[in-house]
Amino acid sequence: MCEDRSQTPIRSPGDPSTDTWRPTVTPASPPTLMTLGSILDEFETEASRAHDAHRNGRPGGPVTSFRIFDTALGGCIQQGIHVYHGGPGTGKTALVLQIAATCGTPALFVSCEMSPLELLRRITARVTGTFLSRIRSGELPPADAVALARRAVDACPSLAVIDATGGNSPSVEHLHEAVASVRAMANRAVVAERQALAEGAVLVIDSGHAWAAGLGGASMPEYDRLNEAIGGLHALSGASRIAILVTAERNRASMRSDGMSATAGTRTWEYRAETVVAMDDDESGSSAGTGVKVIKLKMSKNRNGSAADFRLGFRPATMTFKEVA
Repeated sequence: MCEDRSQTPIRSPGDPSTDTWRPTVTPASPPTLMTLGSILDEFETEASRAHDAHRNGRPGGPVTSFRIFDTALGGCIQQGIHVYHGGPGTGKTALVLQIAATCGTPALFVSCEMSPLELLRRITARVTGTFLSRIRSGELPPADAVALARRAVDACPSLAVIDATGGNSPSVEHLHEAVASVRAMANRAVVAERQALAEGAVLVIDSGHAWAAGLGGASMPEYDRLNEAIGGLHALSGASRIAILVTAERNRASMRSDGMSATAGTRTWEYRAETVVAMDDDESGSSAGTGVKVIKLKMSKNRNGSAADFRLGFRPATMTFKEVA
């Protein structure tokens, strides 16, 4: 969707390798027994990397670009699964799309519910401050609309998209390969432009339930299918060393409430996740007449920090989130 400057191909999710139910990544080697002392070399490597980033004022990994959010996460988005659930209209897709576009690392957005064209429209609205309705309506001359879109493309050279709206989801193995392709593409682009990328990468799946349903296994109960899919993502995060952001549906009983048990289908969402973030309208803080509504984000689980509540301002007209006082 955003410009692929290296022309690195990313296979479509409709190829034969994605037509069967294969939710797991086979590890390179079986689990091994180790002493704590045997981990010291890896500990030193990570400590050196983190210290170098700190000394040079760089984040240690991908960021949300919201100061209060990144602080709660321990400075950056950690490797593992991060679940976002919320009520209707709270901007779940808009938030994870904005994070993917501004995280400072290579990012891959798997869209199961929204076309890549619509994603580009939304990024264009956010980057240029143009109302999304104007971009959709046709009132802009084509040359002007394309010029705005090019600004959006240039603003996110390290972001790529997989279109999974056809119901045939990319397998975990496909995602593993696609993340490697996006990393290579992004690294070539930033070297050419003398820029720098933070360590790590981000994979966004919007939404996790739609992705799991499109993997196959129609004869499996939804509960089992989701558990298998989440297990596959957990293995992928370790094999690829990436942060995976997943939007999730709420169960009916929790449609307008937050909490650890609000995600539909299985509690494995909460148990496997590094963070669980609930998004809900904060009507008491919304600014009438400004077009901005306040969204309350509640981190009901955070393995890399303490649970936290904070608020962001969401402007639906431009699909933009900003920090609020």
